Amino acid sequence: MVCVTRQKTCARLIELGARLAENNEAGLLVVHALRNEESVLGDANEAEAMERLFAQTTESGGELMVVRADDVAGALVETAEKHAAKVIVLGATPVTEPVSFAARLRAMLPEREIICVDSETNAGEFRVSMNA
Repeated sequence: MVCVTRQKTCARLIELGARLAENNEAGLLVVHALRNEESVLGDANEAEAMERLFAQTTESGGELMVVRADDVAGALVETAEKHAAKVIVLGATPVTEPVSFAARLRAMLPEREIICVDSETNAGEFRVSMNA
C-alpha cells in the first residue's frame, strides 16, 4: 500500500510501491487519505498532480483509492487492515512535525513493514528509512 498526497513528488512513492508489488507478486494499492473538510483535488496544480498520480497508478496495474476521515492515520490503518497490506510506503514527514507520520503508523501497525522514503534523489534511486 502506498500513501500519497496531492503532490507530483509522490510519483516516486508509487514507483517504489510498484516495484515492491511486482517483486512480491502482490497488488498495488495507492491511497490518498484526507480530512473530511479538505477538498479532494485542491487547487489546479494539485488537481493536475492527482491526475498524474492516477495515471501512474493505473499504468502500474494498481488501484488509486481516496479515503476521508477526521483521523487520517486511523483511516490508513483501517484501509491497510481491510486490504491486508503487508508493506506501507509513504513519504517523509516535514521536520517541523514533532512525531513522524511513519512512526505513528508503525505504532498502530507494528506487524506491518513501514517504508518511509526520505527525500527525492536521482532518478530511479530511493533513500528509505525503515525506522522513521
